[in-house]
Amino acid sequence: MRRSEPCTPRPTSRKILTNKRLDTLEDELGFLHDEWTTICVIFDSIYHAYLDQMALARMQGPNQQMLKDYDDLFTKVYQLERKVKSLEEQFESAQKIYDRQRSNKRQRLC
Repeated sequence: MRRSEPCTPRPTSRKILTNKRLDTLEDELGFLHDEWTTICVIFDSIYHAYLDQMALARMQGPNQQMLKDYDDLFTKVYQLERKVKSLEEQFESAQKIYDRQRSNKRQRLC
């Protein structure tokens, strides 16, 4: 008679794929956090430069460099927003796969 081995789950290729995908999403989230921090620093810099400009010359027209910096900042915010939306979609997709796998596993156990 053959001795039964303990029931230990073996990682399936799908599970490994999901884990790799989640690791990738986690790395991307860290990158986006760094981008957000950079945007906050740039915004603070522009804000304080604007206050200094206003104190020096209230009657002069808008500073062209400041307007350019603001446009660059807006572009960075827009790009970050798009990346966050993409990351949310990827996360939802990975979550659906995970939920499906859990559901299938529960059905097999019943």
